[in-house]
Amino acid sequence: MLFSNFKSLRLGNEKDKETQERAKLINVKPSLFVLSFVSLCFIYSESFMAKGRILQVKESEITVISQQNTDYISLTDMTVSFREGSGLIGKWITNKNTIEYLGVWERVNNPDFNYPEFGVIGQEAGTNRFIMSVGQWIDRTKAIGMLVKAGRYGGTYAHKDIAFHFAMWLSPEFQIYLVNEFQRLKDEENDRLKLEWNLQRTLAKINYQIA
Repeated sequence: MLFSNFKSLRLGNEKDKETQERAKLINVKPSLFVLSFVSLCFIYSESFMAKGRILQVKESEITVISQQNTDYISLTDMTVSFREGSGLIGKWITNKNTIEYLGVWERVNNPDFNYPEFGVIGQEAGTNRFIMSVGQWIDRTKAIGMLVKAGRYGGTYAHKDIAFHFAMWLSPEFQIYLVNEFQRLKDEENDRLKLEWNLQRTLAKINYQIA
């Protein structure tokens, strides 16, 4: 009788341990599932970010890059569907109206803008002998609204304000498509950032519960 009671007690303890282990698994499995889901979402988000920096404007694929949290749109890509190609950038930047616009933009956004040199350029602009590249504009005035990149994703890039100005110079229709496509891209990126923020909150709650 004593042996039987001892055996029953041991079996009871073993069942209690088994029940506790099952309870732990029940609590942990959903957490592990959510953690895996969060990880997959972040992987998807990074992949989307890599592919999502291309604007599809009519027949052109236009690259967008970020420098110091500022978007720059490829002017070089914008000219692909036009007959004169990237040579249009040189014609645009030597236009007197373009110089005036760039000067105003830099004055508003760039505290280090070289005003004296800009004055010299302004006097030269509009004459038959005036020739200037984007690189020369940047070097002479310390402009920040445009940049020239080499290598992968190489080409001439401009802040969205300036890129939209260039697009209007190319074609009003092209400019409208570009603005709409850029806004669509930014809306998608904002939605993704909201998703990531919500996932981070969920992950923080899970970590707290597991701890």
